[in-house]
Amino acid sequence: MKELLSVLAAWSSKFIDISAIGASIGIARQTVVSYMNALEALYLVERIRPWSKTDYDRVNKHDKLFMTDTGIMVSILGWRFEKIRLDVDKTGEILKLLS
Repeated sequence: MKELLSVLAAWSSKFIDISAIGASIGIARQTVVSYMNALEALYLVERIRPWSKTDYDRVNKHDKLFMTDTGIMVSILGWRFEKIRLDVDKTGEILKLLS
């Protein structure tokens, strides 16, 4: 679960690819799904469904995954202020989650 949480922190604000997440830590797809459901129930991660006017438009779109707490995400990823202060990619990632 600890490894999954660190992978999900790195995947935050990206499209969910459960097979790739499971392959990166060597666990089965169904196990990843059940663990992610548990993490959603604990409000540690949130799955955002794509918005569309009709259900038919939503078919080919993918959900996005977000860590609900940027402090936990930054801590899991080991980011420190001195390290990310001038890194626009990492600070942009944090700001994207705050909005």
